[in-house]
Amino acid sequence: MKRKRKTHMSISDTDVAFVFREDGHVDVSFPEIKADPVPDHVMAALALSYAITDPQTLETLRTRFANQQLLNSLKKACNDT
Repeated sequence: MKRKRKTHMSISDTDVAFVFREDGHVDVSFPEIKADPVPDHVMAALALSYAITDPQTLETLRTRFANQQLLNSLKKACNDT
C-alpha cells in the first residue's frame, strides 16, 4: 500500500498549479483572470494543459525530451573521456 506524503505548497491568487498523479490524472488550479491580455504565465499553463490532453502533442514533447536526454548523455560521455 502506498503511503501519502504530507506536502504543503503555498500559491498566490495569481499562480497556476499542476499536480500530475501516478494514475495519469492531472489536477490543475488556474487563477481567476479579469485582466486583458491574459498574463504570460497563465497562457503558458494553458498551452501546457492543452499539450497534456492532446495525445499527438504529448507524444511529440516526450520524444523531443527523450532525444534531448540522449544528447545530454552523449555530451557528458564525451566530456568524461
